Amino acid sequence: MHNHWLFVCNVSAHLVASMSSIVSFSFAVWEAFRKQKIEAWVFFSVGAMFLIVAFDQAWQDEHRNAELVIGEKRTAATESNFWKDQSYQKDASIRSQDQLLAQNYGVLAQTQTSLAELSNKLVDVVKPEPQRIDVQWALLSGGQGDKKTIAFIARTNKAIPEVRHKLTCPFPFEFRASALSQKDLLTFMYESGQDSSQEASFSIQREWLPTSTLIAVALIPQANSSQVRNCTITSKR
Repeated sequence: MHNHWLFVCNVSAHLVASMSSIVSFSFAVWEAFRKQKIEAWVFFSVGAMFLIVAFDQAWQDEHRNAELVIGEKRTAATESNFWKDQSYQKDASIRSQDQLLAQNYGVLAQTQTSLAELSNKLVDVVKPEPQRIDVQWALLSGGQGDKKTIAFIARTNKAIPEVRHKLTCPFPFEFRASALSQKDLLTFMYESGQDSSQEASFSIQREWLPTSTLIAVALIPQANSSQVRNCTITSKR
């Protein structure tokens, strides 16, 4: 109802404008020259004609407004599609950059892992190996009563200069002799001593190399033969 009332008002405005300008002027000129009044039927006929014209002008106004609105909507839609396309392109670019960053991050993580592993390997290479003495034993023929003769055979992983060595067992024993064997060379001890019932010290006149074998001979009780594997040889300046 509101839209119809606006249309009626628009028609009335065009009719009043036409009748008050063109028609009034024409009637005034006619009456001035012809010296007679315009009859009523002529006035209403002309008014009806201009009413039709006013309807057409009002329709033209609405049509122009509709075309204007349609054009504005079309322009707005075009701009919206343009910015939407721009947004999609930007989103695609951002997604591509995100994928590239993710790939670079993965490569960087792998590189860091490889560098960490390489660093650990370098540390292992540079880090000196700790001194280690491996001891084995062998039963020799001969003995005294209920005692057995045991030869302790030891090897070192690193060269040891002329130092004092110590044989330690978890049971009492009697130290007898020691020697350093290297190929055809056999060097015997030149200083030895029983420190306690379970320890004995001795010195060798040569450097102990990984290619050399240190031999220490001792008498142990028969009852403790199963514990020979617990005996150790250490070296100390």
